[in-house]
Amino acid sequence: MMDMLEKCIMCGKKLKREKVDYEICGINLGKFSADICSCGEQYFDEKTAERMTEAARKAGVFGIAKEI
Repeated sequence: MMDMLEKCIMCGKKLKREKVDYEICGINLGKFSADICSCGEQYFDEKTAERMTEAARKAGVFGIAKEI
């Protein structure tokens, strides 16, 4: 199991654990735990990422990308 990050790998600031909304193409798939940085980066552990993937599959949006 991977250790929780304490600092952001992008800016080095301290991270804070929060629940965040996870959306794909405007479809909210629920709230998931993430380590959040004030610079906007979000980090998810492996188990959470698996739950996010499963939620996307159940909603029929897994693999869909939104054009920017």
